[in-house]
Amino acid sequence: PDRIPAEQIIHLWTRAQPDQIRGISDLAPIIKRLKDTQDYLDAETLTARIAACFSVFITTQTGAPGTMPGRIGNGMKDPEGKKLSAIRPGMIKYLAPGESVETANPSRGLANARDYVAIQERLAGAGLGLSYELMSRDFNTSSFSSARQGMLEDRKTFEPMQVFMASHLCAPIYREWMDLCVLSGSLDIPDYFERREVYQSVEWVTPGWSWIDPQKEVQADIAAIQNGGKTLSQWCAERGYDWREQLEQMALEKETAEAMGLTLSVHTPITVQAAQSNHVDGAGGSADANDDEDEKEDADGEDKDKKQE
Repeated sequence: PDRIPAEQIIHLWTRAQPDQIRGISDLAPIIKRLKDTQDYLDAETLTARIAACFSVFITTQTGAPGTMPGRIGNGMKDPEGKKLSAIRPGMIKYLAPGESVETANPSRGLANARDYVAIQERLAGAGLGLSYELMSRDFNTSSFSSARQGMLEDRKTFEPMQVFMASHLCAPIYREWMDLCVLSGSLDIPDYFERREVYQSVEWVTPGWSWIDPQKEVQADIAAIQNGGKTLSQWCAERGYDWREQLEQMALEKETAEAMGLTLSVHTPITVQAAQSNHVDGAGGSADANDDEDEKEDADGEDKDKKQE
């Protein structure tokens, strides 16, 4: 086998204790709980399969084998030598004296299983720093507020992981890739090694976070940007966009729209939109007033004509 030097290996792990010398899986605290949950589900599945079968037991006072024949009858026996019988649809059978029929009906509902699994998933999610909704994909009992709160708590778990992956895995690989591209001639950058840090200085954009209620969240983002509580670059980073590409695309769309004689509302300042709205409302009010005056003048003219007659 080929041996790879240690300096060429990225040992990616996080230190949780001062004396820790190797990585520990995040699933270590909950792996036993997950195993117990799976074993419980396997047992419940077997119970449901047994409950779906209609079993009949023939009991006798003497302890002799029952005498209910069926499709399996005709002398067939199990490995212990007991007679095998089956029930046919619509079958009517008279039992021998001293025999009775008992049915096996395992009665275990799924309500207990549902509650047990929900508790286990909630505890497992807490061990990983994740909400129950994200852990179980069960959003039936979630409201907007609880779902959003859970999502914000989940982001506190994932965002440090994203930063760690970008700085400890993506950045080293990108630097090595840039060096190889320049040395092989794939990238022609004459002053690359003189300004190596400048060329290797990149910004990593993580995937965007999804919306729960787009209308409410967009309105909150607009208010935050207008009041200076959030910048465009921060908003784009939250949605997985590059703010420079966003502005370039907006400029291109504006130029294309103007060349076609169109004016998009997104390119119209808010103050202008408000002025236009007030102008339309004022014009509508003036038109209504003029209509009222015309109707009044018509009514006065009709009264004068009646008096002259």
